[in-house]
Amino acid sequence: MRKAFLASVALVLVAAAPYDLFRYSRTMTASAGWARLVLPDDVLDACHPGLPDLRIRDAAGEEVAWALEERIGRAPARLPLRDVETTPRRETVALLDRGAHPALARAATLEIEGTEFLKPVSVESSDDGSSWGTFAKGSIFAGREVRSTTLRFPPNGRRWWRFRFDDRNGDPIVPRAVSIDARGDEPVLREIPLTPGPADRSDPTATTRTVTLPAGNLGVDALRISGAAPAYVRKVTVTSRLFYRDEVVRRVVGEGTISRAADGSGNDRIALCDGSSRLLEIEIEEPGGPPFEIARVDALARPQTIVFAAPRDRQPLRLFYGSGIAEAPRYDLERALAISRPVHPSEVALGPAEKRAGEAAALPAGPRGTPVNPAAWKKSSPIALPGESSVAYLDLPPPAAEKAISVRILDSEKRPVPYVLERVAHRERHPAPASATERGTKTIVRITMDPASSVDLVEMSAGSPAYFSRQATVFQDDRDARGSTGRRVLGSSSWVRREGDPPVPITIPITRPTQAAIEVEIENGDNAPLSISDTAVWTSSPRIDFAFVPGERLTLLWDNENALAPKFDLELVAGRVLSAPALPAKLAASSSAAKPAGAARTPAALWIAIVVGGALLLIVLARTLKSPG
Repeated sequence: MRKAFLASVALVLVAAAPYDLFRYSRTMTASAGWARLVLPDDVLDACHPGLPDLRIRDAAGEEVAWALEERIGRAPARLPLRDVETTPRRETVALLDRGAHPALARAATLEIEGTEFLKPVSVESSDDGSSWGTFAKGSIFAGREVRSTTLRFPPNGRRWWRFRFDDRNGDPIVPRAVSIDARGDEPVLREIPLTPGPADRSDPTATTRTVTLPAGNLGVDALRISGAAPAYVRKVTVTSRLFYRDEVVRRVVGEGTISRAADGSGNDRIALCDGSSRLLEIEIEEPGGPPFEIARVDALARPQTIVFAAPRDRQPLRLFYGSGIAEAPRYDLERALAISRPVHPSEVALGPAEKRAGEAAALPAGPRGTPVNPAAWKKSSPIALPGESSVAYLDLPPPAAEKAISVRILDSEKRPVPYVLERVAHRERHPAPASATERGTKTIVRITMDPASSVDLVEMSAGSPAYFSRQATVFQDDRDARGSTGRRVLGSSSWVRREGDPPVPITIPITRPTQAAIEVEIENGDNAPLSISDTAVWTSSPRIDFAFVPGERLTLLWDNENALAPKFDLELVAGRVLSAPALPAKLAASSSAAKPAGAARTPAALWIAIVVGGALLLIVLARTLKSPG
């Protein structure tokens, strides 16, 4: 299967002209000579990390070399790592001596042996080599398609650095050297306001919010996070998702502490080691007391600008970008411009984006397995594919989620379609209708849900009183065919609002209910009852990602007791296909799995004959019973 797929990719590359591999193109208007182009967000979002799928072509069809401006003249100092020691199944430690009077450094790129690894790493610094303090945290990553080994941090000018690589979840790596970016000029960063998503407080020790950037590959150096409280000190971890070893996993891209003192001083920046992700998750520790409320979040990004020499007689130029299989170009322009940079390059104007048809053919949907018999699965449902793109994601409904190990996607020829099951469940908030009544000293809130089987968190808000302390318990009435069999506790939590605190909803983790209605019992004691103003439930469902051929018909199967967990060779193209923007797929109404095509059907004439025969038999029997003797 692997050989067949690699052969299909090779045929695509041979059959298609190089520029037919790109999904988009735009005209470029540039004066002859050196020119610079600030890449717009839509171009960056269509490209892969590192911009391997970006090309410029002149009117004669010749390729024009370009260089990323931030890399010109970089010439980072390469320093060897020493005293590399490994403690099995724990960590690898490496030491760096930057020499006397080192310059301020803002980034470090690690030179690591190996082609596949995912390692959390922390960096400590010292002036004397004996007293250490952590100043940077992140993770380094290498896969089949992408390599990210750069860490960014606040300026650091200490001589001694110590790198600690976490080996608890994988084999140790071999670090060799570090390239230090110690340029004196601080880049002018673009400020991008972000809107945090709803707070996930299912973990009592941390609050998690999701932020979505306007595009990927924006070159984000840091997040600036401001809290609503007048003073605070909170640890913050920023993660992104990537495809690694057939699974979508969370990767730590930044970690630090944000703070604000009474005089307004403090730190609001969390440096990021990888600025290519579009979706980031911000986890803020909750040591106790009122939950942390975010007042503002901004992404601080380096403008992504390319420099090139525009030919005089071969205008107009055209920009090509966005491809699943285009290899990174190999130009020597960066090295040449490091000797002497262009002076006053002209600015470039771009025309509107034009969508091209080449990408659909250039992105193979992946090899399909041997046909299987769908009758072995009890449930099936057609998949409604998105109208654009060739990558989709599908949130498994509760019945399929419970049988996730048996899930298969089949095409019209009954061949399994490869997919990846994301390691982290997709969470979603659903407003839920509720009614509140008073029963003695208790407030009873009855909440109805549809569906109920994927709910694992209850959220409620109270408009009054201004301060209170209550215990809330979630119950479910268990029932069978004969009626109620008793009440069962699904979860409970303390709900406290102090004087002067803003209204904060309570979130109660619960065992997944089996009924469509639950009751939250709030004990008021001798106090005034709570005024419930809003209720919602949170669901979590597994999500699968897959590539498809536009226009094909796919079916989801689940519930097969004899099915084993599938194993797909998705790593061959996962880095390219699954990193492309995915659109949601939907399910039609589920049904029993279709019978095999060759299954016999009972002819209608046979049923008619059976009915007529039965009627004649009844008539004969009646006459017999009426006859004498």
